[in-house]
Amino acid sequence: MSQFIKELKMDGKRAKHHLNKLEEEEELIRSYQEGRRKYYSLDKEIKLEISPPPQGKFMLLSEKN
Repeated sequence: MSQFIKELKMDGKRAKHHLNKLEEEEELIRSYQEGRRKYYSLDKEIKLEISPPPQGKFMLLSEKN
């Protein structure tokens, strides 16, 4: 998650919230834990097109198969 936080310039609490949402509600990612580290991987193939709006917020939409 530290790489995710660093790349997106997001605090840890917010990043964890979004990752949990992607894992539990959207079923787009999966995770596993080794010791104190948690690893995430994409569980589905997605197409992501990003262009940041003025507010700097993003929305990820997915189609469930």
